[in-house]
Amino acid sequence: MINGVLNINGTAVQMEELGTEQGQFGTVTRYRETLPNGVTHEILDSIRNGSADNTDVFVVPEGHYFMMGDNRDNSQDSRFADAVGMVPEENLIGPIAFRIWNSEGVPLDNRPEETTAGP
Repeated sequence: MINGVLNINGTAVQMEELGTEQGQFGTVTRYRETLPNGVTHEILDSIRNGSADNTDVFVVPEGHYFMMGDNRDNSQDSRFADAVGMVPEENLIGPIAFRIWNSEGVPLDNRPEETTAGP
């Protein structure tokens, strides 16, 4: 991460600002990231130049994955070795079955369940 922008192999990932919204913990900016392979993800940024917006360079070992949360300022992910770190391939046990968080801040007991198909 360099100034809040994901960099992969030294190249900044394309980011498109989608606007701001009121989240559970204040105003957040929503972006669409486009990875080098064309896959897009929406992410949230609630703190400009936050503590996780500038990181060391990470080298992902063979047979491991680097995981990042979509709420970049409030995610314990591979950027934090003491929390998650690199995830060994053998720890991946199946496709995502449920999404248990949403960006609208709607309480879990007040929204419909959502499922997503895995690969």
